[in-house]
Amino acid sequence: MTNSGINVGGAFLKSTIISGLLVDLYMAPTIVAALRRRPDLLHVGVVNILTGWTIVGWIFAMFMAGGRLSEPTTAERPSYEVGPTYPWQQEPTPPWPDQG
Repeated sequence: MTNSGINVGGAFLKSTIISGLLVDLYMAPTIVAALRRRPDLLHVGVVNILTGWTIVGWIFAMFMAGGRLSEPTTAERPSYEVGPTYPWQQEPTPPWPDQG
């Protein structure tokens, strides 16, 4: 389609691609948090959407998304220590000698 010598279809395609890239750039902190499976993905997304239009807010959201995941505390860390064993938890020993 041509409107006064301007290729309208090509201009629409270019503007759609550029808009998509800009939205991806704007949402980059949320995308990074999702790819890293951050437990605070919702917080990163809210900060990104509400304050991402400012450079400081976008940088803060990116730091939230790319920051180091915290180590679990001792209360959250699973314990691998073996507790006391009771007679009913042990393997039974055969009363006969091993005939090998």
